[in-house]
Amino acid sequence: MLLLLACFSGSVATDDLVQLDDPPDEPLDTGDPLVEEEEPPTLADTVTLEGLMGHLDALAEIGAMNNDTRAWTTEGQLQSSDYVIETLTAAGYSPWQDLHVLEDLDVVEIGLSIDGEDQAYGEDYVDMSGTGAGDLEGDITAIHPQVPPGEDANSSNSGCSAEHFDGFEAGDIALIQRGSCNFSEKVENALDAGASAVLIFNEGQDDRQEPVQGTLGATYDIPVLGLSYALGASLVEGEHSAQILLTTELVEYTLTNTFAELPGSDDVVMLGGHLDSVMAGPGLNDNGSGSALILELAVQLAALDPEDRPTVRFAWWDGEEYGLLGSYAWIEELESYDDLPDAYFNYDMVASPNGAPFVYDGDGSTGSNAPKGSDHLEVLLGEGFDLQDRPFGETPPVSRSDSGGFYQVGVATSGIFTGAEGNKSSAEASSFGGLAGEAYDRCYHRSCDRLDNIDQELFLANAKAAAHALEAWSADPEELDEDRVLVRPDRLAVPEADCGSTEAFKPAL
Repeated sequence: MLLLLACFSGSVATDDLVQLDDPPDEPLDTGDPLVEEEEPPTLADTVTLEGLMGHLDALAEIGAMNNDTRAWTTEGQLQSSDYVIETLTAAGYSPWQDLHVLEDLDVVEIGLSIDGEDQAYGEDYVDMSGTGAGDLEGDITAIHPQVPPGEDANSSNSGCSAEHFDGFEAGDIALIQRGSCNFSEKVENALDAGASAVLIFNEGQDDRQEPVQGTLGATYDIPVLGLSYALGASLVEGEHSAQILLTTELVEYTLTNTFAELPGSDDVVMLGGHLDSVMAGPGLNDNGSGSALILELAVQLAALDPEDRPTVRFAWWDGEEYGLLGSYAWIEELESYDDLPDAYFNYDMVASPNGAPFVYDGDGSTGSNAPKGSDHLEVLLGEGFDLQDRPFGETPPVSRSDSGGFYQVGVATSGIFTGAEGNKSSAEASSFGGLAGEAYDRCYHRSCDRLDNIDQELFLANAKAAAHALEAWSADPEELDEDRVLVRPDRLAVPEADCGSTEAFKPAL
């Protein structure tokens, strides 16, 4: 025991001293108002840039050892899952994986010849996910293209209206420009007009030059190829013909979703993000950043080991870049929707180099509806930024990420997103910094999505906001339980995705 004596003038009689034979069971209350108990650290306090970047460094190294990709079904993706499992195990978790086997048509032979000249796969064209097979030749008819392109992305409405196909001759090959409507709308309109195949070329802005690799959301009976802007634009004027060979076979693919859980009460909150990248690059922002954020929160939460907590579940989804496959498979194969979480936070692309902190809208202020309780999650994430004295914005509910399935079944959902291929506005640049008129992420779905594509300051701020939201929800989970309405559709609707590609982009067996 350390005894502190105040110094003063005068004398003290030895009879007045109290002898302490044994220390008291409890600390002595000195009554000193200046002595305060130290506040325990919050989860946000424990989140550091060093911890976040340590995980990203590991994922970058895995990509570098595997042809610069961590795409679904590749060795890079499997090693990324192994890293997550090893890190969770070291933190005290007992992680597990759910495997889902999918059957899909795989392209085994493909060729495109324009006016008798063979085109280069990956450089000039790629197959689009959902394409049908075919061996055909036909004349090319351009459908309402905008060449040169508009200044802004999605300014072309090529193929978005049935009227664009007036005069189209059945059996021709439709040449359609990427733009303001979904790929499937373009293909459906072409089919209705009698097209034998569809060629969708990129729109032509600086970040829309490469062959379009997209997900159609369904499988069609005719070939659908994505072309580079240069090739597509060269076919707009004059008469041209194409010969297409595309054969497919039915193959099985395995999705590997990774989970960990910190058990608690019957209330369940879930944090998720996809672990896979596109084939074109290692995907350090998309979505190494979200994966690393979730992993670091899991590690630090286990170290804090808070009492009276809800059950906290963490998920790293597979196959997101091919149409939200992992999260959708998990939701659709649940035996009971009682196993769904009470709340879901999604973290996908949280460190864009010219990004901004956008919170998923939960109260309808952007004109979009989200499930009941989502407004509360939005508030909690906003509080996380307020505590850092950082401004934040809103984005409509994000359906093209793994949050999409949770929205559809009625789970309260929110998350953080820092922007992808769209351009930052002047108002956003004024509020959040960065360059107006430039893409939030110039390397979105490209080979340059590496460590130097990460805004580390933004990354840390988003992680701390996410940590606050998790901790705040955990303190009062009942906030979301009232009047929750779950919906079980026959099948979840898959939004179309631009998967981005500069080279051959197929799952590897």
